[in-house]
Amino acid sequence: MDEATLGVDTGKTKLQLHLIRADGRKRKKGVDNTADGHAHLKDWLAKHADAPVRVVLEATGRYWMDLAMTLHEAGYVVSVVNPARVKHFQRVQLGRGKSDRIDAHAVAQFGHLLRPTAWTPPPAAVLRLRDLVRIREQLVEDLTAHRNQLQAGRLCDAARRVTEQTIADLEQRLAEVERAIRDEIAADPELARRHDLLVSIPGIATETAAGILVELPDVSLFQHAKQVAAYAGLSPAPNQSGDTLDKPARICRVGNANLRRMLYMPALAARRQNPCVRALDDRLAAKGRLAGKQRVAAAMRKLLALCYGVLKTGQPFDPNWAATRA
Repeated sequence: MDEATLGVDTGKTKLQLHLIRADGRKRKKGVDNTADGHAHLKDWLAKHADAPVRVVLEATGRYWMDLAMTLHEAGYVVSVVNPARVKHFQRVQLGRGKSDRIDAHAVAQFGHLLRPTAWTPPPAAVLRLRDLVRIREQLVEDLTAHRNQLQAGRLCDAARRVTEQTIADLEQRLAEVERAIRDEIAADPELARRHDLLVSIPGIATETAAGILVELPDVSLFQHAKQVAAYAGLSPAPNQSGDTLDKPARICRVGNANLRRMLYMPALAARRQNPCVRALDDRLAAKGRLAGKQRVAAAMRKLLALCYGVLKTGQPFDPNWAATRA
């Protein structure tokens, strides 16, 4: 069946549109990234599309979700793709220049030629939890910045009082959000079940579990742990060329950066507390080939694999699982 493709470059305030019709003709337009702009986009599509439309968006930042939800509810097929895939596709096409229009054209061409899989919005409970998790991330970032400012050097008395009061206010807000996160998880049986599985893993606390529940798609979409590592951008990327054959691989970083970021501190804790992660770290240290940060990346990958394992099997963490299975 013929299909038109709409590529969207998503910005904080503007959406740049590039429509490739089924007959090959193209249309371009810019609209506001607001509810009124989204309604105008739907009217524009109804007027200019000559076939069912696949809308392709890049998962950049947090400004694409409202549009994706609106178009999905309106009956459009929506595909949300990793921006790194579009970037490499654009390089293969020998694309030059950088602008919102050029990016929208690249997204449209990518979707037109490769037909990425359709996106399904998360359940309402996960969306509510996502909002709380992201507010918590911002509060933690702000709190860290003010604490660093307080410790960085001398402040006048007035500046110190304001900074200390701001820190106290942020700590109170953070406690409120963390209570709301726990309440949201407890109110949904499926979220509560998966949360309990995740926190059974040494190194994973409620805050990290909530982030994983938000950032990691349904584990049934993955066939094995290597695919989950690739989704997070934690897969080793070989770095060998010519005579350089003994250079340690690095993680590819083409994946969900939020998921990688939230696994960093838990991985540090898991290297001490989690027997499976600690055993891996000891083996890597004995080989002596990997630097400290590379071993942390390996610990993150192992921890994510354990998260995938408990969610996939529905069984809590068991450090002796492999031996028991054998």
